[in-house]
Amino acid sequence: MYYRTNTRRRKLVDLLKNPVAIALLGFFLIIVAFLAVIYSFAEEKSISEKLTKEQNERLLREITEEIRKLNGNLHDYNGIDEDLILTYPWVIAYYKYLVLSSNMGLLEKKDLEEVMKEATKRGIKNVTEDVVRKLLPEVYFRKCKNELLSIARRMQPRFFYIKHNITTETTKQVTKQKTRTYTYTVENEVYDPQTGQTEKVSSIKTQTVKITWAEKVKVTETQPIFLLICADTIKNRFTVSYKLQKTTTTYQNDLPVSASVYDAGKLELDFDPKKIIEQKEAKKAKDLNIKTKYEIVSNLDNTGKVKKTVKTDVLDPGNQNPSVSLPKEAKNVSYTDSQEVVLKEETLQKVQTMPVIDSTYNVDAEYKRLDEMILEDNKNDDVEFSKKLIIYTAMTYERGDKDFGWLFEDVKENIFGRPEVVSVSSLIQYVPREYEKYFEEAEKILGIPSWFLAAIAARESSFNPKAKAKNKDGYACGLMQVQQIYWDDHVKDFKARYPNIDITGDINNPRDQILIGSFVFKSYLGGAQIDWAGSGWQEGVIPALASYWLGPEGCKSDAPDYKKTRTYYAPKLIAQARLFKFRSFEKQHPEYMPVDSKYMIITSLFGLRIHPITGREKMHTGVDIGAPVNTDVKSIIDGIVEFTGAMQGYGNTVIVKGTLSGQEIEVLYAHLNSIVVEKGQAVTQGQVVGGVGSTGWSTGPHLHFEIRIAGQPVDPFEILQ
Repeated sequence: MYYRTNTRRRKLVDLLKNPVAIALLGFFLIIVAFLAVIYSFAEEKSISEKLTKEQNERLLREITEEIRKLNGNLHDYNGIDEDLILTYPWVIAYYKYLVLSSNMGLLEKKDLEEVMKEATKRGIKNVTEDVVRKLLPEVYFRKCKNELLSIARRMQPRFFYIKHNITTETTKQVTKQKTRTYTYTVENEVYDPQTGQTEKVSSIKTQTVKITWAEKVKVTETQPIFLLICADTIKNRFTVSYKLQKTTTTYQNDLPVSASVYDAGKLELDFDPKKIIEQKEAKKAKDLNIKTKYEIVSNLDNTGKVKKTVKTDVLDPGNQNPSVSLPKEAKNVSYTDSQEVVLKEETLQKVQTMPVIDSTYNVDAEYKRLDEMILEDNKNDDVEFSKKLIIYTAMTYERGDKDFGWLFEDVKENIFGRPEVVSVSSLIQYVPREYEKYFEEAEKILGIPSWFLAAIAARESSFNPKAKAKNKDGYACGLMQVQQIYWDDHVKDFKARYPNIDITGDINNPRDQILIGSFVFKSYLGGAQIDWAGSGWQEGVIPALASYWLGPEGCKSDAPDYKKTRTYYAPKLIAQARLFKFRSFEKQHPEYMPVDSKYMIITSLFGLRIHPITGREKMHTGVDIGAPVNTDVKSIIDGIVEFTGAMQGYGNTVIVKGTLSGQEIEVLYAHLNSIVVEKGQAVTQGQVVGGVGSTGWSTGPHLHFEIRIAGQPVDPFEILQ
């Protein structure tokens, strides 16, 4: 035992005397020290803190610019491609997933190698701990950028389009005028006194007349457009088919008086767009193995600017040869015309033929490409869970987090605590008539608007007076879901506070349910001053809603930010209240409604919503009103028509500019089937501007009703009220 120990000691001494061994040992200790610096750096700070504020901003800026290049040139006339382009939230959400799944280490030995390379590049020979701490953020910046770019390239979208046209044939009657000067010679017999004879002498005469005539012409405008025929994106793979729609508008006194729309048949392709999606390596039109008569371009092709062509054909030249009274003896008659002057142009008819979306066909399940990426990176992963994590993380990031620091925070709250995006289909359109008077009575007594109290009932019971829900305190009952065990106490307090108001005290009585429930909510409001007239109420009611939903004790656990209430309970109630508030305004001011009240079915509110076609959460800039095709759409203001025609994504659109309560606004009416006004035309409140349709990017007949102030969309509900 002693011999073995002594031998080891002797070998160690010999090793320490060896210069090469000492150098290797020193290098090993340096590596250990550097690794310790890196790992202590990682433990002390989150990744976002390893990047300076400037690096965070630079990373965001550079990645965004690269993603813009990867998206290429968007051409689609209908605007579908704008909803499906790649955005940086999707790239960083996938990056977050890779980090969480430990499939991509943030801390690796090669980070040290990169630090050493950077030090060598800068001529630093003595790489101390301070040097490592200084250089490491730049290494992380490059690493993060490269990995994000790699993900972005894998997510690059492909859009393919065909070039087509919108053709507008306008028949006009043009009244013209010109001056015609006749030149002729006449011979007169002239007596010559010197010769005593009569001679014939020719003289040149002129006569000028004005000619006015009506000419019928057809002006054909051909506007080239690009139609998306297929898309391959991280969200969807689908094809789009089109039909040709012809709109004929007749005019009288240069004003449109009627319009008819009919389908002129399908836009037939001589190839299958699905085959393009299957050619996954094809990025540009030249990469496609497809023969077609159509001009195909992709988002990665460079295309020149398309120009509109205008051609004029004379249908009836009119009578330009009026009878002219010239002397009988006129000879050698000729004439010259001045330049024509247009006195008046009157539109008789317009026929517009344009392709509109007929249907879309999903080639794969939604987010199929995301599934494929996940399986490429982790074959044994729970694809559905990971996909949900990535999708909701991307959506959460889009909601407002601004820097890459968010990337490295806990993602659970972002996924599972996101506020609900309310679909109008889940809301109740009108307050049942039998209960309206009770909510109005409660408003008079308590000072809380009837539309808000009705929204509580809609949220709590869907206006079911027999609703009964079991909870930890027993049962919540009736329209307002008041706790049964506290009912008698609430009735007693109400009678003491309002002795002149008769109530039965019956928990099954709808009137009592509304009055007592409203009284309970009033008690939770306390002395809070609520801005019921404006939009401040949406924030002001949150604490009281928390108490009403969770109870006074439960509310304490949700205070002070009331995150649970904001996330789960309040969004639908507030959306319902906004709708009922607008209904109250609608009753009092039908003149501000763009369609007759019987058609005022709101199908989508202003604000965040899930796009009905792309499935993405997106800002909705107006209010959608479901109505039958060709329902009259009326101007809500006096004003001047600023725009008529097809608008990307909006289809047939009319924009009227005018004032509302002294405020200059623009009112946009979109997806119209027909347009019966002209640009520059003065319109009055209530005048029909078109008919409801489903043109543009639309899932069915409806009116998109939008109000803009200084070019920015505002909530029509708020601005009208």
